[in-house]
Amino acid sequence: MMIFDDINIPIALFFLFFIIFLGNKGKDASTLCLSLLFGGMVVDYWLNIKGLNDTYISTAWNVFYCIIMIILIPIMIYKTIKDIKYIKAKIKRNRAI
Repeated sequence: MMIFDDINIPIALFFLFFIIFLGNKGKDASTLCLSLLFGGMVVDYWLNIKGLNDTYISTAWNVFYCIIMIILIPIMIYKTIKDIKYIKAKIKRNRAI
């Protein structure tokens, strides 16, 4: 069962976050992670519609998708903490001036 009733919503969200990822000067892992989240939902939905659920292809896709997300989530958290530290240092520097 999908979170969204209409498959066009995850497709639109995938393209939205992917375009945001491509448009950023500093490549942000969180927008890539969000676009892959919705893209994975679309691929999973497509595999279920084609009747390929509980097959080798579906299992391989789910394993690949989980590995990518397990890699991206710590990177996203690390970059977020790094950005917060940078913003705090910038605020302190501006207060000193």
